[in-house]
Amino acid sequence: MQVGRRSVAHRRSVANNRASVATTPQELGEKQLKLQHGNVRVGDKVWLQAPKEGKPKNADEVYLDGTLHAITSGGVVKVRMNKGGAIKDIPIASLIPGNADSGHEDICTLTQLNEATVLDNVQVRFAKGEVYTWISTILVAMNPFETKSELYAPSVLEQYRELNPRSAPPHVYAVAERAFRGVTARIRPKSQSIVVSGESGAGKTFANRLLLSYLSYRSGANSSGASIAKVDA
Repeated sequence: MQVGRRSVAHRRSVANNRASVATTPQELGEKQLKLQHGNVRVGDKVWLQAPKEGKPKNADEVYLDGTLHAITSGGVVKVRMNKGGAIKDIPIASLIPGNADSGHEDICTLTQLNEATVLDNVQVRFAKGEVYTWISTILVAMNPFETKSELYAPSVLEQYRELNPRSAPPHVYAVAERAFRGVTARIRPKSQSIVVSGESGAGKTFANRLLLSYLSYRSGANSSGASIAKVDA
């Protein structure tokens, strides 16, 4: 009988402990937020998909940015929009985490990596006149629709000749230098391919010209005696 009494007392203790750890609606919301979006907190930058209804055909805003204002219950959070300051109730599932800063040289270094943060990073750099951005070893090039001769001056050619292309700032010359070093390596040289792709008007022809001009420059300036026999464009 004593064993039985202890078992009953133990079950009551467990039940009491379970009751004591019951969470509030806000805590449930925080858990749901963390489960879906990781370590996103009040005050963090977030993105929302722009509504398609009522937008003019030439509107280029795909995402709208805001700040996580409060976490409520029922799978909903409050977001203060950065444009206009309105506070909106947004389903947690529709929330897109943002980054505290943007404009990184390499998109892979972003803490939150999604379509909204990638587009924002490229847009921030473009606004600063920086048309090139890395995605690891892939180079994203934005057409500035204006002449930027300072980016391709002879001094820039020399700069990328000396830099390690694996750690160099993003530039079409860094891509060409990496390919050149692969072709002319003294130990295990290998044939190289550079794929240039993009929409019509994105600047593919201009990028190809820059690549070929750099490879021509490096082939003539190469002191190791190696040369590029053939370049297929």
